[in-house]
Amino acid sequence: MVAFRGSQSIRNWIADIEIALVDTSICSSCKVHDGFNKAWLERQAPVVAAVNSAKAANPSYTVVVTGHSLGAAVATIAGAYLRSIGISCDLYTYGSPRVGNEDFAKYVSSTSQGSTSRITHFNDPVPHLPTGGNLAWLTSYYHTTPEYFLYDGTATTNNYVISDIKVCTAFNDLSCAESIHLLDWDVEAHGHYFQTISACNSSFTFK
Repeated sequence: MVAFRGSQSIRNWIADIEIALVDTSICSSCKVHDGFNKAWLERQAPVVAAVNSAKAANPSYTVVVTGHSLGAAVATIAGAYLRSIGISCDLYTYGSPRVGNEDFAKYVSSTSQGSTSRITHFNDPVPHLPTGGNLAWLTSYYHTTPEYFLYDGTATTNNYVISDIKVCTAFNDLSCAESIHLLDWDVEAHGHYFQTISACNSSFTFK
């Protein structure tokens, strides 16, 4: 398992997010968020080495890549990169912002080298970033699919059953998380994905 942690100061992170897209070697015409890409490139060599070592020791095991928030964005690039060099992996992200352009989103979503699952929670604002939905054309950012939308309850609800999950399969689908209006966003929802995300970090605070 390759896991990437999220940001501790999510309010500041939302305010400071940039929208520059840069080229990547992952696939033809693929572009990804510059900052997310730099975060991945800093970790690329040791992660690939660790995965290759683990696979050699456990050849029958499945590789899983996961992350929450900023970590979900980095995990998306990491999973795509591993697949691009022939390492199959399943990708699970929680509260991820958009990571790249449409070609990148299609590559991650349609690859035959593992499953992709993007989970969003109620009125979490982060999946709306950078500007997307009806305004996606302004920034050229697209989400991966499928999206599993935890749509019932409140911003702090952790317990969900299958009937509380809506599945959306279109890129920048407006009927799942994108259906939540800007005025209804609540950053508290970003910290609740089947459990309280900050539970493993006693120093975590929303700033």
